[in-house]
Amino acid sequence: MKLKTVLLSSVILLASGCASIQQPSDAEFAALPVIQFGNTVPADGKYILHFPQDVAIDTPVTFGGNLFIADDVQTLTVTPKQDIYAYKEWVSYDRKHWRYADDAMQANLQLKLPGYDHPKTGYLTLRLERK
Repeated sequence: MKLKTVLLSSVILLASGCASIQQPSDAEFAALPVIQFGNTVPADGKYILHFPQDVAIDTPVTFGGNLFIADDVQTLTVTPKQDIYAYKEWVSYDRKHWRYADDAMQANLQLKLPGYDHPKTGYLTLRLERK
């Protein structure tokens, strides 16, 4: 009896998880306002975020903590080479064809801190690749 309950609960959780990633229809995407990154977003949270081609995105990066005299903050600037549209977990490069974000791009984050096993300069690398 317990096994049936566990299996049924697992199926329900899996189904509810799949429902949460149901892709909106073309009409639903078309009805959403498009907000350029950096502008005010609607309070209801229903909008498409647009990262325009050739418009720089500034991203502050902080390295610090109480082991250091002071934190260091640097602003990194990247510029998309094409339009990118995002709605929740969906991404589009043309606002017509939407894909689940994991299917549209791949993120690779690497962090190596200097220490005993790496007695040289550390690094932080983030790569976003279109799939």
